[in-house]
Amino acid sequence: MREVIRESINNAIFHGGASEVVIRVNQRSDEILHLVTEDNGTGPAGEINFGLGSKLMDTVTLSWTLRKGSPHTVLEAHFAIDSVAATPAI
Repeated sequence: MREVIRESINNAIFHGGASEVVIRVNQRSDEILHLVTEDNGTGPAGEINFGLGSKLMDTVTLSWTLRKGSPHTVLEAHFAIDSVAATPAI
């Protein structure tokens, strides 16, 4: 989850020009964590290009979505609690 949060902050700042990023995490069930990052950036210009960041998301999440809109860009991701707990601390 740490890598996804880091990637979403970097993307919000470098690709969307965001000056504010809000991160929320809540537990949906005994097995699932729900992450939402919301920023005030412009979001990706035009079509969303999927690259290394989206491959990371596909690998470490159960599911994820990215929505750009006015005035916020929102990333939502679901994680298995087992996979988050197994990640070593840095």
